[in-house]
Amino acid sequence: MVFTHLVISLSTATIITLFFKAVLFKKLSWPLWIFFLISFLGTWIGGVWVTPMGPTVWNVHWLPFFFAGLIFALLLVATDPSKSHRFQLKKEQREKEMVVKAALGSFFWLLIILLIVGIIVYYLGYRFPRIQPIQPLK
Repeated sequence: MVFTHLVISLSTATIITLFFKAVLFKKLSWPLWIFFLISFLGTWIGGVWVTPMGPTVWNVHWLPFFFAGLIFALLLVATDPSKSHRFQLKKEQREKEMVVKAALGSFFWLLIILLIVGIIVYYLGYRFPRIQPIQPLK
């Protein structure tokens, strides 16, 4: 099951990454490996945690994988730090930009770690307990 999910996630993330690379050409300022990595991990975690639906490939429902990858890719495109709006920055602004880059770098690694932890938790078999409905008072 893990191997099948891995293959479906890899193939879906590859297709989504190549599609966005072809459509956006050089307008995407995210490095391709970062775009692929976040799309891949987002595809995998979304595919395993979302309720299975749609057609199957190798006995696995691939539609949740596709939609999760598409949502993560669209979020990455929406948060793209565009280089076209750059202009000469003063020294103070460059220092602030460096602080922002450091914060975004920390957020990136935190996101990667949380996605990997979410995938591991799923395969270890942990399921969130169902909330019992409140019984009416008698």
